[in-house]
Amino acid sequence: MKKIFLTISMLTFASLSPNVSFSNEEDAYIMEANQNALDNYKALYEEQIKTQLDHIYSGFNRIYEIAPNENTLYSRSTEDDILFYATLCSIAYTDQRLDFTAITSEVNSKLASLNRKGYELLGILKRNLKTTPVHSAILLYNKAENHLVLAYKGTVDKDNNDDWTKINLNITKFKGQDPLGALNAPDGTKLNIHGGFARAYLEGIDEFLPQFRELLSTHFNDITTNPKPLRVTTTGHSLGGALSTIAANDMRRILRQTELAKEVSRFIVENVTFASPQVYNYDSARKVERGMGGQHNILRFAHKRDLVPSVPKIYSEHVGTSFYIGESGLPDLTFGVHNMKNYYLALSPTIFRLTREEADYRKYVQDSIVHYKALLGDKTPNHFGAFDDMNILKIDLNQLDASYDFFKGMLKDTHEKEKKAAIEGYMKEIKKERKVIKDKVKVEQSKFKTGFFNYLKNAVGLN
Repeated sequence: MKKIFLTISMLTFASLSPNVSFSNEEDAYIMEANQNALDNYKALYEEQIKTQLDHIYSGFNRIYEIAPNENTLYSRSTEDDILFYATLCSIAYTDQRLDFTAITSEVNSKLASLNRKGYELLGILKRNLKTTPVHSAILLYNKAENHLVLAYKGTVDKDNNDDWTKINLNITKFKGQDPLGALNAPDGTKLNIHGGFARAYLEGIDEFLPQFRELLSTHFNDITTNPKPLRVTTTGHSLGGALSTIAANDMRRILRQTELAKEVSRFIVENVTFASPQVYNYDSARKVERGMGGQHNILRFAHKRDLVPSVPKIYSEHVGTSFYIGESGLPDLTFGVHNMKNYYLALSPTIFRLTREEADYRKYVQDSIVHYKALLGDKTPNHFGAFDDMNILKIDLNQLDASYDFFKGMLKDTHEKEKKAAIEGYMKEIKKERKVIKDKVKVEQSKFKTGFFNYLKNAVGLN
């Protein structure tokens, strides 16, 4: 490794000093050093990285690669951010669940001890367990960051079998009434969603919507005059993770009903879950990701031995980008590893950092190979550069698709002729921009054989 860094230093000097002349002997030495560096980086890639590209537990997996122009929850987040969200999910598990005055006092006391300051508790959200309103989530706002956080707790009462039977074990597709369209995709189309989780979310919607609207009216000037866009992060553990994902998907519908909906760029919606069970089937999960601007705006943490994230089997796909914590082994039938404080709070931030470090290392090795090939005049196909180019196009398409779905949903909610015309105009512009990107994809396609190009598209998730 010392030899590689020595070569990089020599290369940097030569690259920054193009007018410096060398003797033939010195030229030969530099070329040899560059070739050695290239060979070393290729060996690192072949021995350490290539075999792990499709490994589900490896940070070298392609799903963790960050595009050069990416601006997502995954690309922006740090270990401390994940610790913050995990801590909020732990705080949401209050000692009290029925005395809302005591719950408010307990949450405020715990918030005061956080290293991350500036978050104000706006309210405690409720849902109905049988006929009793019980604590479900906490709603926070940070004025300086223009950041709204909604943190859900898991099963309301672990000793109450009704909660498990009514929600977690109700695995049939939701077929009930949803007059607000709260369970639909951002473009207004219906989703195939777990019946128990859907009903649990709808039980809390009447409580959440008034509080959210009150926030917007109370802090409207703070939000609209803030140079930072409004960022809405939903998070939760276990059942709370499932509810937080549904809430994130519904957030664009809610924002469409406010003045903030005039500019898509004025808000960001993202989701972080811990030990969340599966909520949607495969097709609906992909629709949710599309509406959120891609899977890197949804981060999901699951313990390898935790049974809850693997159920219900009828729903075949999780949403977002997964991070796996703990040691592999037989499923934990005691649900000990499902604990938020003892496992997810303790391990999730570290596994996020380690995964990002591996992803960054992979990118560093790949970029080094591309760099040294160029210096040596090697014109063989540059697959790493192709992955970067396709990733850039994928990110651009994700953003356009999310905007298009947002306006499509808004169009369904709008009845005024002038507003409809304006929205249709926005959608036409997005279609034009999407065509430009599709044309760029065709240009990339012309550079490679069909088989490799299709592999490339599938590897980066470009549809």
